[in-house]
Amino acid sequence: MERLTIVLILGLFGGCASPQIRPNDDIEQSFAAIDVIQIEAVGKTLTIEDRETIERIRHAYGRSQWDPVPTTMPADLVKIHGLEHGVRKFKLLYGAGWIMDTDPESGKILRLGTLSGEDREWMHENIRSKLPPNPGII
Repeated sequence: MERLTIVLILGLFGGCASPQIRPNDDIEQSFAAIDVIQIEAVGKTLTIEDRETIERIRHAYGRSQWDPVPTTMPADLVKIHGLEHGVRKFKLLYGAGWIMDTDPESGKILRLGTLSGEDREWMHENIRSKLPPNPGII
């Protein structure tokens, strides 16, 4: 009987996958439809319209390692808006190698995704370095 119980418990846990460890399906689907990404920092906006860069940002988002709640916040955040024909489909935050899902209504941060070293480097070189640093950041 003990062996059967252990097998059942392992079977139950093996089939469970927390939504916290995967990218948000709605955002993943929206990446296919958006035609513009606008990234804001310190009153400046970087507009990205080329599909290759949009797909590279989607790739970084999809490969992030997700945690339910951020424990600390980077000071040098930028806002990433995914737009489809001028309508915002999602808003993410990016800073210090993290990408964050936000609630579409309140803007509250729902969870934090840690980017891989490769994705962090790409985001810095191709996105963050093209915007001014936030005031007070050394």
